[in-house]
Amino acid sequence: MNIFLKKIAAVFVFICVVLAGQAVCRVEAAGESHVVDEDFGYKGVLLGGSEEDMLKIMGEADYDRKDNIFGTPVKRYEYGDIAISVAPASKRVVDIELKGKDFQVRGGIRYGSTAFWINSVYGKQEKQQIDGYTCYIYARPGHKHEHLLLRTDSEKGILVSMRITALPLTDEEADQMVIDGSDIELGLVTEEELSADTKIDLSALPQSEEPKLVLGEAQ
Repeated sequence: MNIFLKKIAAVFVFICVVLAGQAVCRVEAAGESHVVDEDFGYKGVLLGGSEEDMLKIMGEADYDRKDNIFGTPVKRYEYGDIAISVAPASKRVVDIELKGKDFQVRGGIRYGSTAFWINSVYGKQEKQQIDGYTCYIYARPGHKHEHLLLRTDSEKGILVSMRITALPLTDEEADQMVIDGSDIELGLVTEEELSADTKIDLSALPQSEEPKLVLGEAQ
């Protein structure tokens, strides 16, 4: 009997060691969790991607309409519970909104995901209150005003919708973008594209004439 009990105890200790090791791995993985470029897009539609490429991937929208977000005019394409907004001036994707219960992104994040799961995929983040929602907001590395916003139910704490956006989340950020010189109406046009595509009309300026050499006596 004593030998039998010792075997049971040994098995129990082994199971505890395995579970403890798995817990450590999960903690370490959570500590290393962070957002990646893949998180700033959905089904191949990337933030900053062209309107043309987006339509090739998503197809014809259920409908589209003009919208205005914090003073920024956009063209909003509706695909059921998915809405993709494009800046008319740049024809670039500036906002992707995921609602409903069918969306799923990296790490299995979807409607109903818990705060623990959100933090384990994207990293630990403090909650913020925006538009009546308790949100987790992650900034895209190297892109100051691009964010991944996850809205959660204030009571249950589960994920209810997401936004992937280059538009301001608050009036304060809209003001800061102006201070920073970010042209939110142009969206995500690069400096190279602006210098190549922007034409300056000089027709209204006085045209200088080349100096001419006149031979003869001075008057």
